[in-house]
Amino acid sequence: MTDTQVRTLIRAKVKELGTQIAFARLANVSPQYLTDVLKGRRSAGARVLKALGYELIREHRAIA
Repeated sequence: MTDTQVRTLIRAKVKELGTQIAFARLANVSPQYLTDVLKGRRSAGARVLKALGYELIREHRAIA
């Protein structure tokens, strides 16, 4: 999933909850952090993704 797709999901959840502050509380992050994610200045972290029902997975693979 791309950062753009994550931001779209966040915006939908914010609309459902009514405010960005409500979503920030749900995700246990600061409102400023959430604003930074929505403006593309930061990527969504594990807490934001968990609040959306996703998890962050990073994988390293050997180059063959």
